[in-house]
Amino acid sequence: MNDTEIGLIDPRLVSAVQHKRRSAAVGVLFVRLSSGRSDPKELLANLNGGQLPCIFGSFCISGDCYFLVECAKGQGSAKVQLERLAGAATAWLEDNAEEESGSAPIVGCSVITSADQAGGEESAIYVGLRTAVERAYRGKREAAAATGSSVAYKNAQEPFYEIGQLASPIPVFQADQKVYELDQFFRHRYDEQGAVIASGSKPVGLIMKEKLHQLLSGPYGLALYSNRELSRIMDRRPLIVEAALSVEQAAQQAMARETAKMYDVVIVTDGAGERLLGAVSIRSLLECITALRTEAARTANPLTGLPGNESIQAKLQDRLRKEDPFAIIYADIDYFKWYNDFYGFAQGDEMIRYLARTLQFKCKEFGAANDFVGHVGGDDFIVLTGMKEPERLCKEIIREFDGGIGFFYEDFEMTEARDREGRAIGQRGVSLSLSLLCIEGTRIYSMERISRLSADLKKRAKAIKGSSYAVGYLH
Repeated sequence: MNDTEIGLIDPRLVSAVQHKRRSAAVGVLFVRLSSGRSDPKELLANLNGGQLPCIFGSFCISGDCYFLVECAKGQGSAKVQLERLAGAATAWLEDNAEEESGSAPIVGCSVITSADQAGGEESAIYVGLRTAVERAYRGKREAAAATGSSVAYKNAQEPFYEIGQLASPIPVFQADQKVYELDQFFRHRYDEQGAVIASGSKPVGLIMKEKLHQLLSGPYGLALYSNRELSRIMDRRPLIVEAALSVEQAAQQAMARETAKMYDVVIVTDGAGERLLGAVSIRSLLECITALRTEAARTANPLTGLPGNESIQAKLQDRLRKEDPFAIIYADIDYFKWYNDFYGFAQGDEMIRYLARTLQFKCKEFGAANDFVGHVGGDDFIVLTGMKEPERLCKEIIREFDGGIGFFYEDFEMTEARDREGRAIGQRGVSLSLSLLCIEGTRIYSMERISRLSADLKKRAKAIKGSSYAVGYLH
């Protein structure tokens, strides 16, 4: 497969990876492109020359570009080759960035490991993609920490249900206890599926009942192992996560394990990782994920996939109950009806999706952890952010929106926008209005008051020609 493609991953890429891996290492390069500013095909052409590894496949989703890379023999390790490629991508992004852009490039890479996970080659590729993204944002976090920034990078739409909420008690044995003690315990406790092995209060290993019985049922199994310490036979690298980790993230880590560990419980500890809180079975984890996704799908807006009004109301009420400072941003496209009527519904839908991606990307890049983006309906969106400088987020959203909106006119002549009465308003094309309401968190405010103040702020923003925002405060 010599031609790279822009689109969703398909079986041909999976086959290509499988073929390449027979004779060479294969890796993933992840690059986040600013919407409307960088061309993935130009980046691809730049990277696929010289002495760099060969890019044999690629796909892009909303500015997130993934390149599948064949690492050549005799040119250093696969990791070194990928890091060199990542460096070239970073340099290209810096050279082609707009002068006013204050955002450092987001680039990450990973080697696709052996395909022995459940799902075979597809699972291995998926893990490689996720690892590359995580490394990209980890580098971004470390760079931010080095400069004193408190930016948190997290999927703004990830359902935040903590894994600690699913944790249930699990038997605990000390590492120096004997194998026969655990065997006797399991024989009398049919409902227990595993035991955590600890050193004091700190979990250091895991033994699942089925695996212990397999070990002891072999020839001379009891004679060989029954008097050994549990530390000699335990899994020394079980999946241990902190209670505050989201269920989605815990599930991703659990599914990325090798097949032999796929159904092992997930051990949950406190924030310091020193104290055991319990464990979560894979069944409980998957049931929770299914429930979360079913609920998200039920309330999501079908055009953008973002949470709809029911989820928005619940999130807003939750923020108000906590009485912590936060800000509400309402986003609305000016003269969208004119654009929709003049250029067609299909183009109008694409513009709405573009605004949705812009809000999500900017919340991920500049917002706070657990920021929320919802789709009220039509061209109306809402952002709930805990960012300490929400005005900066508004400026970044406007800059991103204005920077890419020209692509929606590239096949047409950009004409003068008109209001609902058909009058020309002296502005070519649409613009974006944001209302920013900062809530100090010292008391609970009614939804009616918040809606009224936000509506007034949106009117003020719309009175300004071009993209703009208006800010207000509730003390």
